[in-house]
Amino acid sequence: MQIEHLDNHTARLTVEVEQSRLDAAMQKAARRIANRVNIPGFRKGKAPFAVIMQWAGQQAVLEEALDELGNEVYREALRESNLDPYAPGALEDMSTEGGLKLVFTFPKAPEVKLGDYRSLRLDYSLPTVSDEDVERAIEAIREQRAQTETVERPAAMGDVVVGHVYGTVVHPAHEHAHAHGEEAEKAEGEAGGDGEAHDHDHAAEPEVFMDRNVNLLLTEENERDFLPGFSAQLVGVSAGEEREITLSYPDDFAEKPYAGHAYTVKIKVEAVRSRTIPELTDDFAKDVSNGNAQTVDDLRKQVREDLEKTAKRESDDKYVDQLFEKVVEGATFAFPKEMVDAYIDDILAELDNNLRQRGLNLDQLKAIEGKTDETLRKEYEPVAISRIKRSLALRALSEMEGLTVSQAEINAHLDNLAATFSTDPKQIASFRRMLGSEENVRGIGANMLMDRVKQRLIAIGKGENPPIGAPAAELAMPVAENLINFGGAATEGSETPAAETPNTPAESAE
Repeated sequence: MQIEHLDNHTARLTVEVEQSRLDAAMQKAARRIANRVNIPGFRKGKAPFAVIMQWAGQQAVLEEALDELGNEVYREALRESNLDPYAPGALEDMSTEGGLKLVFTFPKAPEVKLGDYRSLRLDYSLPTVSDEDVERAIEAIREQRAQTETVERPAAMGDVVVGHVYGTVVHPAHEHAHAHGEEAEKAEGEAGGDGEAHDHDHAAEPEVFMDRNVNLLLTEENERDFLPGFSAQLVGVSAGEEREITLSYPDDFAEKPYAGHAYTVKIKVEAVRSRTIPELTDDFAKDVSNGNAQTVDDLRKQVREDLEKTAKRESDDKYVDQLFEKVVEGATFAFPKEMVDAYIDDILAELDNNLRQRGLNLDQLKAIEGKTDETLRKEYEPVAISRIKRSLALRALSEMEGLTVSQAEINAHLDNLAATFSTDPKQIASFRRMLGSEENVRGIGANMLMDRVKQRLIAIGKGENPPIGAPAAELAMPVAENLINFGGAATEGSETPAAETPNTPAESAE
């Protein structure tokens, strides 16, 4: 057997088949043909080999033989080569002169080599929560508990306006209106995401962003307003009135998400409600904390602890994102074009799903922007490559660090989760069965492993030199057989990628 490593992370295997093995395969193929067809002068399945060869033709018998023999030879060649395929292979060439010679090509499984990630260092600091942060949070709790009542007067600041809103927005000409969302750039299960949007020049057309009943708080604080400056335009409105409000924000507007956008909002007011915010008392503290806080000071302490936990979690996530980017930058990758194509397929499927939720689809988008399938795929190729690198780096990192999650740990987590739904043993058992689906178990395992990877990266970045755990256990999920469809001489392999390599919990988080 001859092994050649080609460009684009593919391999070619040239295998010579012994004549005796080919003869045996031809005999078996002839019998299968005889059992399927009626040959004049013979009962089905009883025609001699020579007659079948003459009746069907040597090429037809050979192709029948290759359906079985070719896959056997391919599997054996893969095992002997010690190469893992990413997707099904293809029979590139076949020759019968001087014996049977088969030439297979296939995309190789992706590879990644991490750099010296253990030497990465990054300043780490715990976020602080100020007294002002605590007071703002408590004020927010008070406002959430505000009592409202309908009033027969025009709306004033601090009131709640109830009505139906139909809103449209015109995006800036440079902005791509179909950013594929936060999750599209979080390389599934990875230590963070890019959340990229893509810029394109296309005609500015109004997009409906809201068409439903809402309760709008009138406030002078832009960060809490429906749109910056919106409340001021709604002051004085009364029940039964309809009002159209237009707000345009310049390109240099301080709040970047609104910069360059123009909004038109039509509201049909159903009611105006005044608000009464409860006083901050010990009784209020007991009520909002379900008895965990007995006094206002206890509530402040509890709120501070909650804010500190949230701030630490968000800070740690950003810290891990920065470290993981350095891990990816320091790694080397090799993967086939088929893998990039598969990831692009996933991205475009997500994009199509997001568009459908907004009343569009991918074909309409291509028509609006004058794009072809080829140009759209080319546009998302860098995103796909970024996802692949992050996914491969994450998996390699978890394996290098010996980070695993046992089935017992997953089961214990699911048991605890089921117990939070009810105190009735029968209901708990029912919830536990629902939570125990294969997909959910893999998701829980991926999340638990992701948490461990994050904590390990934080420890590495802080220079704590944490010990490496036991080697990662391999899951009982073999590489796909990657069989070839032998209908003739050189046939194309399946376009659907097989398993890349035995999946790990981290990979399933993609």
